[in-house]
Amino acid sequence: MRGAILAAAAALAFASPAVAQPAAAPVVGPLEELRRYCLQAAGFDAGLRQAEADGWMTLPDAMMRQRARMFTRAEGRMRTTREGMTLLLVGEGRIPFGNQTADVDMCFVGEQPADHRELEGAMRTWMGRRPTAGRDPAIWAWVETPEGRRSIDRLGNRQAEAVLRDGTMRVMMVGRSGEMSMVGYALPRLTGRGPTGPERSRGL
Repeated sequence: MRGAILAAAAALAFASPAVAQPAAAPVVGPLEELRRYCLQAAGFDAGLRQAEADGWMTLPDAMMRQRARMFTRAEGRMRTTREGMTLLLVGEGRIPFGNQTADVDMCFVGEQPADHRELEGAMRTWMGRRPTAGRDPAIWAWVETPEGRRSIDRLGNRQAEAVLRDGTMRVMMVGRSGEMSMVGYALPRLTGRGPTGPERSRGL
């Protein structure tokens, strides 16, 4: 998986899809699967169970090692059709953020083949604005407040650190892994410990 996707993807995830979400997803590429398994399910584990009920298969170990390198704990499902292949990856990861560490819960859907330009355009429409950062991957970050959604303009400033610390940052991402286009929904949060500190486990 490309290095840019690894770094950004590790900063993505929603601990519970029950948290406020964007409006209904356009039916473009893997966005429909992202909505069904990452946003609408009562937690990411429930999303995996729903995928199984829909006939998805467990992702083989070799593909898990290839596709889930940014995860410290992960499960995957896959579906193949005449048109191609779709993957669902759910798990946890940790990344350094300055002198501290961000824990993340993640839910990703990848599709191959996919029209990546159309997919990114659909995500821009869905989110209602340009990305907060990046081009590949493109990242949208915001905070849900009583007054509505408040966009985060930059990921490397004090505002971003504050919302990372209280666990209220929401993130969406569109990126590429080889010929596969991937979309992610995620919640990062700062632990206040250094990158070499003990891992914090958080159920999905």
